[in-house]
Amino acid sequence: MSKLLAIITNNPMVLIYIAALCFAAGLASGAIPAWRYQGALKDAVQARYDSFVAQTKTIGEQAAASAKAKAEADKREKERFDEQYKNDLADAAAVSQRLLDARANRGYLPTASATTRQPDRACFSRSGLESAMGYLDERGSDIAKQGNAFRLSLEIDKRWAQGR
Repeated sequence: MSKLLAIITNNPMVLIYIAALCFAAGLASGAIPAWRYQGALKDAVQARYDSFVAQTKTIGEQAAASAKAKAEADKREKERFDEQYKNDLADAAAVSQRLLDARANRGYLPTASATTRQPDRACFSRSGLESAMGYLDERGSDIAKQGNAFRLSLEIDKRWAQGR
């Protein structure tokens, strides 16, 4: 031991060499196995992460496919309901026009009765009254058509919403 002490005191660099040798021995005995163990843990975590990413990607692709199919089904359903709405609206307009034409053909005012003494005094201007009644009928019909269109639209929307 004294010989070692003499070597160290004569050359202080030996102390650094001994410290480096101790460090290398510690590294070889503890750090390398620890490094390998941590590497194995890292590989396990990486494998779990890769599995999670793959699983998430699969779920996302399934959800996208499902959403695309649902969007296409909704689009077809909307087109069907739009066509039905258009047909219902055309039918309602045809019935309304038929009723207007039937009323216009027979006139708005009844003819004066045969027992009336002065038929021309039954109203101020028969043609003016007929014209006003026609105007009122036409405007009222427009309002009724618009209300009917809104009603049909609401019914179609309710049926579409119930189907979802």
